[in-house]
Amino acid sequence: GLFSVTSGPFSYTASSGDVIQMVKVPSGFRVKEICLKMTSITLSAGGAVNMVFTVGDGGDANRYMSASLATNTAFRLGHNITVASGDQFYRYSENDTIDVTITGITGTDSASQTTMFNMSVFGSIDD
Repeated sequence: GLFSVTSGPFSYTASSGDVIQMVKVPSGFRVKEICLKMTSITLSAGGAVNMVFTVGDGGDANRYMSASLATNTAFRLGHNITVASGDQFYRYSENDTIDVTITGITGTDSASQTTMFNMSVFGSIDD
């Protein structure tokens, strides 16, 4: 059957190099779609900011999205998720998490920023 797993909203003060484990996925889960929303991006000292991030898991930090630039926006990685192996939908062989990895922050105060994160993962479990 089709399953939906949602994480958030929660506030996180992100720094470059952080790995945020957003959604737990069980063994046998096949990802069909990921929706990620990031809002209220603010710097600790105010001003303009750019945050670069990837979406992946413990095995591949950019399995679903690589080097994307965020301001206040939503991302839908869906219906046709194709991973590097050529599989249309990645299937987990063991329990894992879908992660957001912060790869860079630039702007007036590039040390850290506070962001509201929401993630929904849609998929199915194979027998």
